[in-house]
Amino acid sequence: MDSKKISECMKRNMQKNNISSQTLSDETGISIERIESFMTGNTVPRAFELKLIASAIKVPLFSLIHGGGQIEFYMKDENDRTVCQWEEY
Repeated sequence: MDSKKISECMKRNMQKNNISSQTLSDETGISIERIESFMTGNTVPRAFELKLIASAIKVPLFSLIHGGGQIEFYMKDENDRTVCQWEEY
């Protein structure tokens, strides 16, 4: 895993969802010092930390692990037609 890519994805999505480092720490139970270490790219989060962070910043775990990007979702519209939607993380 690339700590710099994870860091950039975290920062981008925290800003997008208006989540501070302190809020992320409070929601995940991960110390603020450790959160800040992830955000600088100096430390790679452990598996359970990645899962907690992804949930708190509203990013699919897969996307966070790979540093963000676009994900394609398929869903049904009101007429039961399958539609595709792309989401940037």
